[in-house]
Amino acid sequence: MEHEKRYEQIIGNLRQNGRATLRSLADLCEVSVDTVRRDLKTLEGRGIVRTVRGGAIISDEDPRQKSYGIRSVFHHDEKKELCASLGQIVREGMTLALNNGTTNSEAARYLCETYGKLTVITNSLEVISILLEKSRFNVIIPGGFLDMQEKSIYGQRCEKDICDYNIDLALLAVNAVSLEKGITDFRFNEIGIIKAMLRSSRASYVLADSSKFESVSCVNVSPLNGISGFLTDELLPEETKRKYESAGYRIFIS
Repeated sequence: MEHEKRYEQIIGNLRQNGRATLRSLADLCEVSVDTVRRDLKTLEGRGIVRTVRGGAIISDEDPRQKSYGIRSVFHHDEKKELCASLGQIVREGMTLALNNGTTNSEAARYLCETYGKLTVITNSLEVISILLEKSRFNVIIPGGFLDMQEKSIYGQRCEKDICDYNIDLALLAVNAVSLEKGITDFRFNEIGIIKAMLRSSRASYVLADSSKFESVSCVNVSPLNGISGFLTDELLPEETKRKYESAGYRIFIS
């Protein structure tokens, strides 16, 4: 969508420069000042930017810990890029588990475009809505409670339902990952879901854009010894890539 592309351009410019005028953003996006003003109002409502006299500045809050809708705007290109590596690990007819997360929404779009028949178990309402277009996909929805903000299903019933299946691959969207702390996250309701998918899957891969590596969120979820590999984007520093490969993990970059 055109407005989402403008949002990315505006956010990228503000992250690089700290602040920008309405006119400079209008020139960047090749739209009118009034259009940029409306875009900034939307982004301010999402907590991403703050408008100031004649322009805007980037919010100083960590975007990784904002709501689902806000997180979906950040690193969109990197998320889309890393999902192209799914072709290296997913095979036609497999049973997959996708937890909730903005990266897995992109993964679901890639799966729909690339595969004819898969079985997908997911607690993500956004992933479910994307998969609706594939009539030959078997989509399994576990029971549980609804997290309205995160657009996901959670709870012990959900975790038990996930564990009732033999899953080929778990595709895990997480908030942060490091060699020392493993997988960490701020989404308390998602922690048990990730653990259930790890227990039930033959192999598990973390889908994380480069900004999430060697960072730590507030809750420990799982060490990395149960992870088969990582799908990420080309902005991952070479030194970080070597560290993970030296520790025995496969790094997939499309």
